[in-house]
Amino acid sequence: MRRMAGTLAALAAAGTIAGCGSSGSTDSGQLAAFTQAAAATQRAGTAHVSMLMTMEASIIPGGRLQMSGDGVEDIAHRRARFSFDMSSVAALAGRDASQFRGEEIVADNVVYMHFPFLEQALGKPWAKLDLKKVSGAAGLDVTQLTQGQGDPTQLLQYLRKVAVDVHQVGTDAVRGTPTTHYSAKMDFAKLAGLLPAGQRQAAEAAIGKLKQVLGTTQIPVDLWVDAQHRVRRMVLDMNMKPQTGSAAGQSIRATVDVQLYDYGTSVDVTPPPASATADLSTAAASGLNGLASP
Repeated sequence: MRRMAGTLAALAAAGTIAGCGSSGSTDSGQLAAFTQAAAATQRAGTAHVSMLMTMEASIIPGGRLQMSGDGVEDIAHRRARFSFDMSSVAALAGRDASQFRGEEIVADNVVYMHFPFLEQALGKPWAKLDLKKVSGAAGLDVTQLTQGQGDPTQLLQYLRKVAVDVHQVGTDAVRGTPTTHYSAKMDFAKLAGLLPAGQRQAAEAAIGKLKQVLGTTQIPVDLWVDAQHRVRRMVLDMNMKPQTGSAAGQSIRATVDVQLYDYGTSVDVTPPPASATADLSTAAASGLNGLASP
């Protein structure tokens, strides 16, 4: 159960936080829209956040898994609190759905998760996941590239540095708010060049592992921005074909849809005390590495 919990925690973190090797061109004006969105969204301070994560694959019984979350984020101070529903995972595990409904707290690059199934497995109310330790164990400390920004705006920090093929799609309304819709690709190969020279070799190795897991070098991203340049919606839609592991050769589609609204909302986030947490950082790092192992 601890190994399973570690792997699930790793996947949950990847869903909360968020390819490589594209050669597309980007108009400087369109790229500026991403830069403005990152800055304006952070300046907004706080927001209500909802997210929906979907995975579709033939290797999944029933063909589909779905997880949803809803909560608030203090963007400026890197803190957030969400409620999560992973009932579809419970059905696969033959467990009661209530075991997979719980809370998640994000504070200063640390994720705290409270789910009944984790509490039973770990003997503590909260599981702790230090994202810096997890990414560092994989050889790529992404927090150095994002200046420690918390999710979901962390994705914007990536986009400022690795976006390619940026273009405007059109206009849409998101929860009744008029927005401009942009599309781009994330080129994670650029991350290694942004790190200090001493860390680049390890980063390149980590990117190679990511490519093995995803089976692709590009991750498409769509972004909806309002008139104040604040992000209203972000969607990652990944079609993956892992090259190694038990899922090798299988087609997997993973979608993460995040919406931000009610800017300026009140946010009260307090991490649980250390005595109430079990640290899954090492198990999560092993779980991520295991996904790329035969």
